[in-house]
Amino acid sequence: MTLQFPPSLFKVLPRKRPRTKDAAPDIAPRGEKKILAPTYLSILMDLSEVNEAQIKAGTRFKEDLGLDSLDMVEMVMICEKEFHVILVDQDWVRLRTVGEFWDMLNKKRRERAN
Repeated sequence: MTLQFPPSLFKVLPRKRPRTKDAAPDIAPRGEKKILAPTYLSILMDLSEVNEAQIKAGTRFKEDLGLDSLDMVEMVMICEKEFHVILVDQDWVRLRTVGEFWDMLNKKRRERAN
């Protein structure tokens, strides 16, 4: 199955890569299977310049991906636009891992849908 990325993603990513890949299944620390959405994975790859094999649910933004506070703000702005959510600082400043941020994004999307 080939997943299509929304064309708008490439307009908002200031450091877009020449190619992106589909998300791969990832085993979360608790052992359950978790899939990172291709759009979110693409955003992380573009901001951190790492490949998808290095991005897992337990991957830490600062220590593992090398993202600083400005990168995080950029990621939040891109995610707000791509996932149609509003994220306030209290939602994300304490989050340290890719999986924690993804869970928060999904929670915000569910809240918006209700």
